[in-house]
Amino acid sequence: MIRTRLSIAFALLSALALSQGIFAWWAASTAALLAERKAIASGMEAEYESLGGNKQRLKVWFAEAMLTGNAPAMTRVMLVDRMEESLRELRALTQRDAQVRGGPSPEAPVVATLERNIETMANAVRDAVPLIPTGDPAGRWRSVLEAFDRLAGQDMREVIRQAILRQDRLAREESARLADALRQARLANVGLAALAVLFGAFAV
Repeated sequence: MIRTRLSIAFALLSALALSQGIFAWWAASTAALLAERKAIASGMEAEYESLGGNKQRLKVWFAEAMLTGNAPAMTRVMLVDRMEESLRELRALTQRDAQVRGGPSPEAPVVATLERNIETMANAVRDAVPLIPTGDPAGRWRSVLEAFDRLAGQDMREVIRQAILRQDRLAREESARLADALRQARLANVGLAALAVLFGAFAV
């Protein structure tokens, strides 16, 4: 009789310990997933901001080239390289996002649109600058500005602004979910541990 009771008690204690281990693994996996989503959103936000900032710097450089004709060519090359680096980072982040989601990233079309915009803009600036002293500077200015700010009827400034706001919101939401998940995990862990201690004391 005592042996049977002891066996039942140890079996229940083992089940509690197993449950606690499974829950701890689930909580850690959930926290890691939420942390990864937050990191992706924060990374995308930073790259969108960098892209928008360098686009604006290139526009200022082009204005200086139009007005003075002696803006440093290396500055244009450096700014275009930085924007291309931001696009590479954004492509990598969209791939990570797709892996985490288990499906296509909703940011992929936005990144593809920005890639086309940056390519069109960089080509327009490169082609316009050598011709600045001759021809129709005002017409070239308008055409290059169009390449900066619009693509297929879309305002690229608004596309970037909305992307930044979207990723900022996602990062804050994932931070809140992560904090909530960790709080629930702590409470559940404490509850399971207390239950195991109480049952162990009762069994003894």
